[in-house]
Amino acid sequence: MTASEAIARGLVEAGIELATACPGTAGSKILSGIVEFKRMEHKNIHIDWSMNEKCAFEVAYGAASLGKKAACFVGQIGLNVAFASIMKALEKPIEGGLVIVSCDDPGSRSSDREQGTGLIASLFNIPVYGSVSPKEAADVAFRALNHSFEHKKPVIVWSAGEGISPDSPVEEALKDVRVEPGFPGIRARCAPWVSFSAIRNAFPEALFLGDAGCSASGAGHGDAHAFLDAGAGVAFAAGLYDAFNQDNRPVQIVVAVEDSLFFRTCLTALYDAAQKEKKFILLIMVNGREAITGMEEIPQKNTAVDNIRLYSMKIDDIVKAFGVSFVRTIGMNDTPLMIGTMREAFEYLKQDRSRPAVIIVRQDSVPL
Repeated sequence: MTASEAIARGLVEAGIELATACPGTAGSKILSGIVEFKRMEHKNIHIDWSMNEKCAFEVAYGAASLGKKAACFVGQIGLNVAFASIMKALEKPIEGGLVIVSCDDPGSRSSDREQGTGLIASLFNIPVYGSVSPKEAADVAFRALNHSFEHKKPVIVWSAGEGISPDSPVEEALKDVRVEPGFPGIRARCAPWVSFSAIRNAFPEALFLGDAGCSASGAGHGDAHAFLDAGAGVAFAAGLYDAFNQDNRPVQIVVAVEDSLFFRTCLTALYDAAQKEKKFILLIMVNGREAITGMEEIPQKNTAVDNIRLYSMKIDDIVKAFGVSFVRTIGMNDTPLMIGTMREAFEYLKQDRSRPAVIIVRQDSVPL
């Protein structure tokens, strides 16, 4: 049994009633484990595939505030996304139980940096449960949810994901972790690589910004000039445009973001940039899956983690509603069309009242 399955097992045995996560995190597989136990044992557990970690925590908190036993699963970076809400939730007792499972990423295999959940939680006096094997992980998850329910306070369960081996301590398991720059092994699975190549060859003077996930890996391979943090790419590009424009320096700016991250964190920044007529190209790379952390389907593909059908919002409809008029959709393998579309976009951005130009790069099998 893996560490993720063990945590899921412990929470199910503790009587969990609602579980949340978002795709593309180190904690996503725990939710999948709960779905499997729910099916096998016909449990009445509500499953929520949330848009981002903040939403996941707040949905779980809503259930816990009404007396339910709830849990949300995040990665180490996702914990930061949800932390403002977590801090507020600590101010008064909850009626039920609430466990936040935070999966750290020793060696930064699927994230841009390491982070210690235990150290962060200790600063704010949040109880933390940890384990060094899958068997302990199940017991710890069980105890943590019951402790939270008894004491009416959220708690954190720390995990190193699948870095925990059945018989060895975490430190021993981490000795085998090999770290390579740029999140290796994703070139074959991510649409951005084709686009990166086209950009670098056809527009060597353009300033290219990556975002988290596949596009961030471009920075590690020399394809992207800069990367700040998950979801920061659009606002980063807007700030760079303001700075260059203030100095009367016409610099071509391109920012790439995956489809899942676009929905999770970029909508507010794009609306703000469109309203204020910031001039840059936004490439939205449509995979329909989270390529780095397990190829989970994202909610926008109509299917939730437990196969419930969802309403799918079209990316082009959303950006057009923000007032973006330059919107093009191309296939990821059509490099000549990619280059030609970007030239068209740069010409459009020279207009006085232009807004960000959006190019949607999709795989042929992903109808988003």
